[in-house]
Amino acid sequence: MMNQNKEKIERYRKVFTNSMHYYGFIESDRMNFYSTQFGEIEPSIQKVIDFMETYRHNNVFLFDIKNPDNYAKYREDIEIYATACLPFMIAKFKIKNPDVEDRAYKNKMLDFLKFIKYNRGMANYLIHSITTDDSISVIADVRLDKQIEIYEWMLSVKRTTKRENWSGVLQFEYFSRIVDIAFDSLKMKLDFLYEFFSEFDLDINPEVIEKQMLIAARNNPLISFSKEHIQKILAHPDNDHTEEHLKNKILNPITDLLL
Repeated sequence: MMNQNKEKIERYRKVFTNSMHYYGFIESDRMNFYSTQFGEIEPSIQKVIDFMETYRHNNVFLFDIKNPDNYAKYREDIEIYATACLPFMIAKFKIKNPDVEDRAYKNKMLDFLKFIKYNRGMANYLIHSITTDDSISVIADVRLDKQIEIYEWMLSVKRTTKRENWSGVLQFEYFSRIVDIAFDSLKMKLDFLYEFFSEFDLDINPEVIEKQMLIAARNNPLISFSKEHIQKILAHPDNDHTEEHLKNKILNPITDLLL
């Protein structure tokens, strides 16, 4: 059991780190966090895991998961997205808006990756010229394309990190969305989110949670299918999805990117 917990913490530590690197912290804020709060990463992840287990036991009869057989699947996704929110929740400094500096950096990275893809001969020559291990120059097309896809996706949407009520922070919308999918009643959704934030001494009004997280996630075209999109899919002759399935699905999950 201890080994399983340790493995889970190590896995979620990567989620924590990727959330800072990919989705919100500029480099100076990351360095600030690592130099002042590095020791708080593992305890905060453990709090997420403990909260999920305690909440399940305390609400065994109220835990109205839509499909009880899928509880393990929902639980892991909830834990992953909750962990992705942690850097914003526990940072003891004002997080700078990353849109300008961060997007400029990501544009450079995307240009660099595309240079490698479309100038393979020159890229291989340059790598060979500065390395002593030939094996390091073996570029996997699938992995290269995946990195290009990641950076194109990150640059395709506008993201801000407004500390007040966590509006505009993509991680909180994904977290809210998976909770929205997992629980049936609005009360259980709001109670779960409110209790989770309270566990970290964050006082967020349930009305704010509903409007700026749950509803915001439902209306985010990156996360949820729009009504128009659902109708187009249903009208397609090869469609095998139901309307209910599409309504209760995350359009572009980021679990693979976080992990």
